[in-house]
Amino acid sequence: MADVHIWNIAQGVKQSWGASSLLSAVIPVERLFLGRTPADTEYPNATFDLEDVSNYFGGTEYFSGAAYIKVTKVTFKMYGDRTTDFDGLAEGMSATFGWQAETPAGGVTIPNAIVLSVVREVEKVEVLPERVSNEDIICYSYTTNIKKQANRG
Repeated sequence: MADVHIWNIAQGVKQSWGASSLLSAVIPVERLFLGRTPADTEYPNATFDLEDVSNYFGGTEYFSGAAYIKVTKVTFKMYGDRTTDFDGLAEGMSATFGWQAETPAGGVTIPNAIVLSVVREVEKVEVLPERVSNEDIICYSYTTNIKKQANRG
């Protein structure tokens, strides 16, 4: 197994979102973006950011040999108006990236890594100050930690 890098994690997050019928029914994977949403993207849409937070979990855990464990924080921001199915998004997020998952790894797969656990950290809802077409835009944020085992080669 090759070493896992941040682009493997981004690819895995998008694939896992797309594989979730609950999430992709509300926001198709084509409207899930790394970092920020391109201009004129229709609602609902979503972004995600990645951060290595292994230091908060005791640092990178090395074993004898090439295996190691890292933790990546993924923060999703989902945007929509009052017609967006935020209940469906919350259920899909929990089933894929959180507590309601059938296994500790949730519905997440990451190339070049074995997902050990996916744990929700924070949920938040806010109404953005600007309106679009005279509609309030709601932002539902969801942060999760993905613990994975990888191999230095």
